[in-house]
Amino acid sequence: MNYDSVFKGRVSIKNIYRDWLRWVLRSFVEILGYTERSVGLLHSSGRYAAHALFNDYFIENKFEETEVVPPPNFEDVLKFIQRFLTTIITPLSSKISLTPTNETSAILDLRESVFTYEVQNSRIPLCSFISGFIEALLERMLNYYKDLRHKEYFAHVVERKCKAMNNPSCNFEIKIREQPIEGVATTTEDLIEDPTQSSKLSEIQSSVVNWIKKRTRFDEAYRNWIIYVWSSILRIMGLNEITQGILHATGRRAGQQAYQEYIDHSAIKLPETFENMMSLLKAFVQEVLVGLSDVDVELQFLTEKKAFLVLQESPYTLGFPQGAFIPVCDVIAGELEASLERIINKVHYKGSSKAYVREVQCKTLGDPVCKFEVTLA
Repeated sequence: MNYDSVFKGRVSIKNIYRDWLRWVLRSFVEILGYTERSVGLLHSSGRYAAHALFNDYFIENKFEETEVVPPPNFEDVLKFIQRFLTTIITPLSSKISLTPTNETSAILDLRESVFTYEVQNSRIPLCSFISGFIEALLERMLNYYKDLRHKEYFAHVVERKCKAMNNPSCNFEIKIREQPIEGVATTTEDLIEDPTQSSKLSEIQSSVVNWIKKRTRFDEAYRNWIIYVWSSILRIMGLNEITQGILHATGRRAGQQAYQEYIDHSAIKLPETFENMMSLLKAFVQEVLVGLSDVDVELQFLTEKKAFLVLQESPYTLGFPQGAFIPVCDVIAGELEASLERIINKVHYKGSSKAYVREVQCKTLGDPVCKFEVTLA
């Protein structure tokens, strides 16, 4: 049976993006535990992601045909960040405000954050990834001009209220401080008076929107953001067997939620043969778990209880050079494992009750593809 189009038309890329953050990151935090350590890890990961984006977008200009420079002052940087948050990090949030309170501080308010979607009674704020991201991006943008201003800037962003803790919104306090560079005379000249900067200001203000809406399809922006988020978290945690186990457990938990929402609550008739089960999961991986319909996914059947699923490209590997110590797509392995178990137990397939999925090849290990071994027991 061909399931290639079973999710098309009813699954939008924005919903998949929101759900990916909701399933995977929430499961990830639940596995780690609602502790201050988790808050610190997400905050550090957000900072790491901001550095990666800044290098790609402003230093190497990967996403633009012409050079774009950062906004030159605090207020314009805040406008840039507000547009970025609205378009990428919180694409389904219609109410987001970023208000300067003076020349060195501001308040960010998110009515709906993807990091808190459907979470209640949390003991910790869950949007520390956003606070870390804003903090590092502010520093990189303002310090882009430090040689001209002869000042260095430091940012501090704290989530004071979080919707996951039953507040009406997520509220962040943003502060910056400046420090003269030792041995260099300070200047009060405002860079915006420089005509070479002023002439680019209108281009700067629209650059993020142009990047996402005109030059880059949303699904590409979605994939790029997965790269920033996921690779940053894994680099902060460290690539080792413990991390691999956490990823697999995260995938299982997220896969159960994904299966319930995209298969259980749909009109899809569950297949009763292993071949059709894998065909359904192939489409599930391609359209939902990976979220990029143009990714080539191949099935290789060995027996009625064993097969390989092969991804020519995985968004989870794109942020890593070859030479990692572990495969990094164990989230997909865990998601597949949990989803397949739900199916075989519902249709009572040949006495099987357990599924085992492990990644036997990964692009981060230098392999040409990401290959998953699927076995029923």
